Amino acid sequence: MNPPRGGEAAPPDLPLGDEADEAPFAELRPLAPLRRREARPGPAGPWPLRLYARAWEALLGSLPVVLMALLAGLSWWLVRSTPDPEAAEPARALRHEPDYTMQRFAMSAYAPDGRLQTRLSGEELRHFPDTRTVEIDAIRLLGFEGEGQLLRGRAEQGWGLQDGSELRMKGKVLIQRERTLSPDGAAGDADPGRLEFLGEELEVFPDRKTLRSRLPVTFRDRRSEVQAGTLDYDHAQQVAVLGGGVRGRFLAPGDPGRLAPAAQAEAPASAALP
Repeated sequence: MNPPRGGEAAPPDLPLGDEADEAPFAELRPLAPLRRREARPGPAGPWPLRLYARAWEALLGSLPVVLMALLAGLSWWLVRSTPDPEAAEPARALRHEPDYTMQRFAMSAYAPDGRLQTRLSGEELRHFPDTRTVEIDAIRLLGFEGEGQLLRGRAEQGWGLQDGSELRMKGKVLIQRERTLSPDGAAGDADPGRLEFLGEELEVFPDRKTLRSRLPVTFRDRRSEVQAGTLDYDHAQQVAVLGGGVRGRFLAPGDPGRLAPAAQAEAPASAALP
């Protein structure tokens, strides 16, 4: 480096090597250590209620998804099957009577690889053009999710809007979620993962992802059972609210027995699902 000429100030000494890299950050202070994110707490209360809250999530969490797929397939079929208005007969006052019916029908949807995904069947289907609704006698639902997870449902009657936004099941409603090895619908009574919903009514709103019943309901598996007078389930919030008298029975951890079905109960309750 040349020495400074007369009248020129000497340039400040510049750090070399590693010093040049460190100098600009000399005043920085180290960040506080990161805190580990706490796990989301599960529902409060004694272990039976915590356990059953998870069971509700496993059973009811599957139902809106499977029913949405079934109703989407049904509404698509109805659109394809409804006559073109331009080709239809001249307009006339609609009466509440079916414009077509199907007996002993079954509708299925398949995955791209050919596996069965959902199936809707029944003894008779009636389509009413005046209300754009469908009635199904002896409705049966079948849906597969994930590896070996099967959802089955049945009721004496089903009623739904043509656009698939609402489905009601009435009369001896039974929804089962269980494990199965093949898509033939049979998993056996000994399946330890089976969960069941029983009641006289179930209303499903796929767009809102909610379920409800204003009549008594029962949830059970082989080790626990909860009964209530009403049910409101919000899948987005993952909250099930039971009311109208609630009772639960649970086997203690380590008890190898199996719970037998029983009777009804007392105060409203809600369970936040983790």
